[in-house]
Amino acid sequence: MQGFLTEKLMKSKQPLWSRISKAIRPSSRHIGLDIGSRMIKIVQLQHDLDGWQLTDVRVKAISFDTDDPRTKNNESCPPEMLRQVIRDMGLEGASVAIAISGPSVIMKPLDMPWMSDDELAGHLEWEVERYLPYEREDVYWDYFVPERPQRDRSSAMRVYLVAAKKDMVDQRVGLVKEAGFVPVVVDLDCVALANMHALNVSGFVEAPELVINVGPSGLNIITVGGGEYFAMRDATLGGDWSLDLLKESVPYLKNGEAGVNGRYFETAGDNVELEDVCREILYEVRRAIDDCHSCEGGQMVQQVWISGGYAHLPGLVASLSSHLHVPVNIIDPFRNINCTAMEGKEDKRSALSSVAAVAVGLALRCNHGQ
Repeated sequence: MQGFLTEKLMKSKQPLWSRISKAIRPSSRHIGLDIGSRMIKIVQLQHDLDGWQLTDVRVKAISFDTDDPRTKNNESCPPEMLRQVIRDMGLEGASVAIAISGPSVIMKPLDMPWMSDDELAGHLEWEVERYLPYEREDVYWDYFVPERPQRDRSSAMRVYLVAAKKDMVDQRVGLVKEAGFVPVVVDLDCVALANMHALNVSGFVEAPELVINVGPSGLNIITVGGGEYFAMRDATLGGDWSLDLLKESVPYLKNGEAGVNGRYFETAGDNVELEDVCREILYEVRRAIDDCHSCEGGQMVQQVWISGGYAHLPGLVASLSSHLHVPVNIIDPFRNINCTAMEGKEDKRSALSSVAAVAVGLALRCNHGQ
C-alpha cells in the first residue's frame, strides 16, 4: 500500500486493501523512518525472491534542547540528530517512507450510494469540503474503500476519508529532507501497523483484531479484519509520565549504543505512576473494542496485539488481558522477516522489536516511490 497522503503529495486512488496486498517489486533498499515523541526508529529491509530480509535497525533516543524553539515543546526531533543516524547507517540521499499521526489527522467513514471509481473520485474532488472540519486548502486528503459491493449497485458503499493538516505534513517532510533523506511515501502510523500485522499474523483475518502502538505520548490503534469495518484511533495519554518508564520498557536503551543521553532518564517512575499509565491505556483500548462491537454488524474483538515504547511496561499485558477478557500479546514485527543479516546482534534486534513496528510497516511500502 502506498501511503495515504503520498500522492496528494502525488494522489493515489487505489483502495486500502488492494494497496496493502499490492505486489512489491524487488528493490535493494526499503527504509521506514518512524519519528516518535521520544525516539527515532529506522528499519532497513531488502526484498527479493526469498521474501523480506532485515539488514539494519536503529533506535535513537531524542534529547531535546530547551533553547531550540523547534524542540522545546517536543514538537520535533533536531534535524542534526537524525542526520547523524543517517550518516552512521550510510543512507544519505536514500528514499524513505515516513508516517504521521495525532490530532491533526482525521479519518471519517462515509456511507454513500454505489458509484464507480471515477465517479467517486470526481464526487470527492468537488464535495470534499462538505465532509471535513478544515478548509480544503489547509489539508492533504485521500480516501479508501474496503471490499466494494460490486455485485449489487443498488447497495450503499462505505468510504473512508482521510485528511491531515498541510502544515503538520510539510513540517515532517521538511525535517526529513533537511536531515538528508528523500521522503517518497507519507503514510499514517495506524496503517503502517496494519501492513506490519498483515505480514506477520497470517495475512488478513476474518474476526476483528486490534493492533496498538503505545508510547509515552499516546496510542495509535487500528482495527483489522472483520469484513468492511475499519477504524483507527489516535489517543493522547494525559499524564506527564516519567521517562524512566520508557527506559524500563525498552531495556536496550540503557546502553550507549542506542544513543541515550544520561540526563534523559533522570526521574525514576514509581508504582503509582505505572498504575496510572496502565489505567489510561486500558481505557482507550476498551473504547476501541466497544466501538468495534457497537458498529452495524459488529463482531467482538478476538485478539489484541501491542507494540511501541511502552509495550513491555511491567504488568501491562496481564492487566489488559484480565480486564478485556481477550488474548493480548506483544507482536514481533520481524516474525516473518529473515534476520540472518543481524546474526550476532540477536539481543539488539529482540530488544528493539517492540518499538520498531511502525518503522517495519513503513519499510514494507517504501519502494523508491513505486
